[in-house]
Amino acid sequence: AELEQTEVRFGRLRLGDALGPETALLNVPLLTEYWESPSWLQNDDDSCTTIARSDISYPSGTITTEGNRTITVGAGTTQGSYATIVGDAVSFVGGDATHRFSAPGTGNTGNFKTSIDLTNYPWLRFDWNGDGDYSDTATPDNQINFGTYRGHDRMLYWREY
Repeated sequence: AELEQTEVRFGRLRLGDALGPETALLNVPLLTEYWESPSWLQNDDDSCTTIARSDISYPSGTITTEGNRTITVGAGTTQGSYATIVGDAVSFVGGDATHRFSAPGTGNTGNFKTSIDLTNYPWLRFDWNGDGDYSDTATPDNQINFGTYRGHDRMLYWREY
């Protein structure tokens, strides 16, 4: 009889791009995922991963400096936030860090990049550059865009090719 079992999953940390109007809160995917053929799934069972604030970089530097979480966009500013920051780390709940940027305000459009250093998290690395080596020590820089055209209010369906 088996008393204890350990489930081992092939996983990664994914930092996604985000775009939207400058007048709304912008959600940025920051998820732990695992592979279940044929796709990657959010690791809903992960409520123990933490990433040190010193490993998360915004345009002005790591977010260990509180002021670096505020970014100028046009004539306004946006601030990065997470659902749970405990001390010097960002915590995940259900595989999600709930990463967001506040609205910079009407007319304040622009973009910037963020990234995460995975040197201290070998279990969250992935082959982001496609060279066959699953030890990339950083997430690809993501792109945050405020002021994206959302289309006409009377448009019911819009598809680009």
